[in-house]
Amino acid sequence: MAQPPLSLSELAAHWPVKRHPDAITARQMRHVTDCLSVISAVTDPCRLTPAHLEVFRADLLIHYPPHTARRMLDLIQALLQFGVSETLLTANPTRGMAIRPSPAPAVTTSYPFAPDDLTRIFRHPIFTAHTLPLAPSAGGIAAYWLPLILLGTGARPGEVAALRTGDFGYSADTPPIPYWRVVDRVVKTAASQCARPIHPILCRLGLLDYVESLPAGSDLFPLLPPDHMGNRSTRFSAYLHRFLREEVGLAEPNKVAHSFRLTFAQACRQAALPADFVCALLGHPTASWRRGHGKEIPLAALQQAVARLTFAGFPL
Repeated sequence: MAQPPLSLSELAAHWPVKRHPDAITARQMRHVTDCLSVISAVTDPCRLTPAHLEVFRADLLIHYPPHTARRMLDLIQALLQFGVSETLLTANPTRGMAIRPSPAPAVTTSYPFAPDDLTRIFRHPIFTAHTLPLAPSAGGIAAYWLPLILLGTGARPGEVAALRTGDFGYSADTPPIPYWRVVDRVVKTAASQCARPIHPILCRLGLLDYVESLPAGSDLFPLLPPDHMGNRSTRFSAYLHRFLREEVGLAEPNKVAHSFRLTFAQACRQAALPADFVCALLGHPTASWRRGHGKEIPLAALQQAVARLTFAGFPL
């Protein structure tokens, strides 16, 4: 008896088993596959035609920015090509399709925060009185902890927004060193998965106590809403942009969420940390890593380096 054809959703379920994408890409694939099924009214990928995909592409451009639409079409193309390579489909109806990139916007360079900026940000009642904003995009307690973690770790917003309680731990050193890491989810490089020490400021303010107060394995910021592609930092970054302009009064458009990372890197330079240490703390491959040695800097050495970092103007 012939096997019934795979549905689009079943094909999407097979894809991560063979291709091993990160969790966010797998979630995005499920989302875009569901969108294609609804828009085309076709569940059997063998019945998809170029006409179905043209309608899908047109719908993407109506409802999404061009770069997001292009990403979603790329995922469908990858899924259908996977079906062909696995002999589950005879042809890929998206072959040759593309979404033209929109004209490149003017490049806006982000700047680190000045000492006065940090004073104004962290003297806001959110940080001095724990008066949390009601906006859903602020993510409740994320409005307090996320900027502090961004400053104290130099991490990317997407990494911090995706943190879970299991990403924190203590080393086997004596005394134990508290550390954090993001494992196989939203990291941009393998070096980003290495353990990094937690700045003494974050320990003093109670970050580890907050982590321990949450259920094991839970999101660090359960109220932080993901966007339609599963990214938990997108809406928070928009909230933070409004907060910096409207609540703090920073007029410069290039003072954004990424500015915390630049401020951390600036503190590393001011403390005269070796380049390999700066790379390790920022989640960049170090020189020895790029040469293929793959050796991590010991956590104890990184902790001593982090303890030297100060942020002029930080009032807490």
